[in-house]
Amino acid sequence: MYNLNRASQLRFPGEDVLQRAGRLSYEFLREREAQGMIRDKWIIAKDLPGEVKYTLDFPWYASLPRVEARVYLDQYGGDNDVWIGKTLYRLVNNNTYLELAKRDFNRCQVQHQLEWHGLQKWFTENGLETFEVTLRDVLRVYFLVAACIFEPSRATERLAWAKVSVLANIITEYLHSDLLGNEMVERFMHGGIYEGNGNILWRKGDAKEDILVGALEQLIDLLAQEALPVGEGPMYISNLLRCAWIEWMMQQKNRQDDTCILGVVQAGSCMVPDKQTCLLLVKIIEICGGRSGEASSMINTMDGAWFIQLASSICDNLHHKMLLSEDTKRNEATMSHMDEKIEAGMQELTQNVLQAQGDGASSETKRTLLSVVRSCYYAANCPPHVLDGHVSKVIFEHVF
Repeated sequence: MYNLNRASQLRFPGEDVLQRAGRLSYEFLREREAQGMIRDKWIIAKDLPGEVKYTLDFPWYASLPRVEARVYLDQYGGDNDVWIGKTLYRLVNNNTYLELAKRDFNRCQVQHQLEWHGLQKWFTENGLETFEVTLRDVLRVYFLVAACIFEPSRATERLAWAKVSVLANIITEYLHSDLLGNEMVERFMHGGIYEGNGNILWRKGDAKEDILVGALEQLIDLLAQEALPVGEGPMYISNLLRCAWIEWMMQQKNRQDDTCILGVVQAGSCMVPDKQTCLLLVKIIEICGGRSGEASSMINTMDGAWFIQLASSICDNLHHKMLLSEDTKRNEATMSHMDEKIEAGMQELTQNVLQAQGDGASSETKRTLLSVVRSCYYAANCPPHVLDGHVSKVIFEHVF
């Protein structure tokens, strides 16, 4: 039943049998869990109840790779897992592999801790605490990023995602706080003109505007230098980044939905961005990963445009769901309907990604977009205390 439930989590649209199987297996396992009867008479495993609980609490859409790896390291029994037949057999588990996995996780975790230290320094030196965003918010954002893109070789993409999420969240609030938002956009659009000596021509605004424009200009310069090189060089990358930000700002200024009318970015919006910010993140991740050409090609295809529209609409629904969760009782019916839409969208998205594995560069961009969507799905459905526990396990606690 456990494996049936896991299989049902990867169902595609129209697979009604798997849908019924998933519902049946979920109810069966939850009932067994409540009775304390999660066990298999044919296997002696280290933590089978823990494996089942994690799978039920975090289905595939919401299971981030690094969280799943960390949890499984605690559940993996190595040589002590036994299969019971006519005699006792060791499962194909191995203490050597377990030790190797622990060392690899810890080695990668050290890099994540160093990056988190640098992220705190960036946040403080740019004066971003002025905008009532806390280091705890920043840590949660970085955790979501590192749980999806964890490889040491992808540090630039990882830090770009984290910094852009934080900065975009702050700028969104500022753009809709008062009329100063228009001045900031204009200043950014025309303020990146370089003098002959390489200095930027600045036009002074108010204190908060200075902080935001300065932080944004510095971030673009940094990412242009650290991005994987392309033939045109850092200046070309800088222009791509600037264009992505300007397009996003114009979209944000023209929005008229309820999240903008409030003039305030609600809690959690750093972790669950709207669809415009979702696309901004993907563009910048792909630019920093040296895949800007491939991403542009994907946007210009019919399948690629459909995929982007679907993914961004899921992010928008998750963003809206998080806002509605502020008053769950009042919005219960709306949230239930939204969950159905999100589930259907995730099925289509998953099918498209898994069937496009051989599409080369285009599939890389799709996987990036899927990672952003899955991080949103996780954040929108994970209770805060559980999320903070995962932050501790993935970023700070060594595996012994």
